[in-house]
Amino acid sequence: MQFGLTTAGGSTSSLKAKGGMKKRAILGMAVAMLAGTGLSSTAHANIPAAPLFDWSVPTDSDSNYTPSPFLSDSNFSQVAAFLSAYQTANPGAPLAVKVISPLTSTGAKGIFNTFPIKFVFADFEDTNAVSNTATLASVVKNSSSSKTAFVGNFNTYNVSNSANSNIPDPTRPNGVPANGAKSFQNILVGKLPFGSTALAAPAAYPGSPDYRTAPSQSWAPNIRSALFVLPIDRVTFATLSLVPTNHGATAPPSISAGVNIPWVARFNNWGNSLLDTDHNSSNGYQFVQNNAKPSNGQLLSRGDFSAQVLTYRLRGAYSYNLFNYYNPNAPGGFNQWSSVVGYTATQERSDAFQGWTANLNPTLAGIFGNGTQATPKYAFANLVNNVPVGNNKNKTSYAWSEASGLVYSGVYDTGAEKNGSRNLVILLSNMAGNTQQVDLVDKIGGFAVDLKPNTSKLDEQYSVAAGTHHLLEFQLKNNVWQLFDDSAVFTDDNRNGIGVPEPTSISLVGLGAVGLLARRRRK
Repeated sequence: MQFGLTTAGGSTSSLKAKGGMKKRAILGMAVAMLAGTGLSSTAHANIPAAPLFDWSVPTDSDSNYTPSPFLSDSNFSQVAAFLSAYQTANPGAPLAVKVISPLTSTGAKGIFNTFPIKFVFADFEDTNAVSNTATLASVVKNSSSSKTAFVGNFNTYNVSNSANSNIPDPTRPNGVPANGAKSFQNILVGKLPFGSTALAAPAAYPGSPDYRTAPSQSWAPNIRSALFVLPIDRVTFATLSLVPTNHGATAPPSISAGVNIPWVARFNNWGNSLLDTDHNSSNGYQFVQNNAKPSNGQLLSRGDFSAQVLTYRLRGAYSYNLFNYYNPNAPGGFNQWSSVVGYTATQERSDAFQGWTANLNPTLAGIFGNGTQATPKYAFANLVNNVPVGNNKNKTSYAWSEASGLVYSGVYDTGAEKNGSRNLVILLSNMAGNTQQVDLVDKIGGFAVDLKPNTSKLDEQYSVAAGTHHLLEFQLKNNVWQLFDDSAVFTDDNRNGIGVPEPTSISLVGLGAVGLLARRRRK
């Protein structure tokens, strides 16, 4: 599904709905709004070292996100004005653009000569997606100011369980995604001339038709577990495809092999009839949950989404691109819809940011800030989708995350921070319906873990209650990671609600009349 959008220059661009979801107002429409928003002169002092992105920004501004206007053959002059003003207000901040149609005009291509663009997010989803992305990459690489930019296309990534190999993505169901959701067919990055400036862009959309759906397609213990674990698995595979690893246990976070920037959302079931509660796609793909005990619902809660985003970071994601619905001109209040009815774009953006930063956790910030981008002094604790759950006669037993709903991720200092300490942060999530044990018997960075440092015994077993997320913080003392803080995090567990990929067809009636969006379904 995609949307036709009349640009400021009068031409019509196709704006695809990320497998039926992307219905953002592109810069061609938003240019006229920039003067009113004041965004072009707004300093973004809160943006973290790795910039975060949202499909709706700059149409809907947020100081935690880096704006990435849509660039086309007809609006390059407006984009140039926007980037110039943004660069003046935010000296040194990275610049980014989104491209949804091939660039053929000298003016559009000239943007990459005039500005040092760092990130180029392409959104080609037809049969020419590979060639169009390759052509765009060539334009960027041959430019005078943006030749080191990271370039990638939506849902384009090398899928692999080990370095330097391309194998079928194990998160996907057999066959082609149903209902014409062509944008959910992966196209391997390996076919494109990227190299060190590759941008892997996996679609980490819980509920989309290119993920195995529980219970008929997945071994997950429940639906919410599959919604949580499988996108994490895919992001992990994308990380592993970019860098050589030691059997997946750790990976250097260097960007020398490219970056992993997944597209994320709390929910998106467009085209997935298995998660259409009434199995009637004509009224929209609605996944309705109203369990008598909200924590037992099968929709990911706001807390689950935050935990999922943090896990992406702990699995090597360099940043994320949030896709949430925002259209300030939608009738009937539907501009308040994001991926769940009643869940606003502002809330989703905040939940993603809080997840990425672990609610601004200082220990996590210290680890990710250790060293430089070129030579970071941290590594990841677990880049395999297994969790240690026991040790018998010096042989460790592991639980498969998809089948168990149990996820274990972490990051640790490989060298002392400025204060002389070395720290480790671990996130444990249990999306199953029963309490599970994690036995942290594997050494992390060469050191054992002690959950009870005040006792003489090395305690490594941790109990994770059903539907909870726990953040464990350790400091390296006497060659042992000693626990100093244990917090239940992202505690919102209301898993009821109505998950939607977009406003229903009815809600979009009238949009064409105001000249903003014309909806048509991609076949």
